[in-house]
Amino acid sequence: MTGYTCSAGNPLNRLILSLYNICIGENALKSPGIFALYVFAACLLAFIGFACNSTDSYVGKYQAIDMTDETHKENFIELMENRQGVWTCCDGEVPFTWYVKDNDLRINTKEGGIMVGKLKNESFIITLPGNKMLSFVKVLSPG
Repeated sequence: MTGYTCSAGNPLNRLILSLYNICIGENALKSPGIFALYVFAACLLAFIGFACNSTDSYVGKYQAIDMTDETHKENFIELMENRQGVWTCCDGEVPFTWYVKDNDLRINTKEGGIMVGKLKNESFIITLPGNKMLSFVKVLSPG
């Protein structure tokens, strides 16, 4: 009996296929200890894959309009894949790094400022000093 083979694929697919070949193939009955080890490794990888929170869904450009001012200032926050970001408001840009923890968007500026936004679907709310709240909504990118 021969095992299932695949010519290409991502590392997880290759691992699953090699586990299949070892466990279901002709070598499965020869070494039950290795079989148990591979089953444990496959379960652990599956658990880690589902347990990790991907930040890819948060990447994009967000817009908020400050309605407390008569000028209705537009604020933009862009979250990039490399966990870098830029906050654009008025005449300037503020670079920052970001990460997600416990459903909070955490923004760390290079000057040492820390802001926390509450994530909700395709948006987040940041409370600024003076209890001023900005609600950022994801902007659809053209194309």
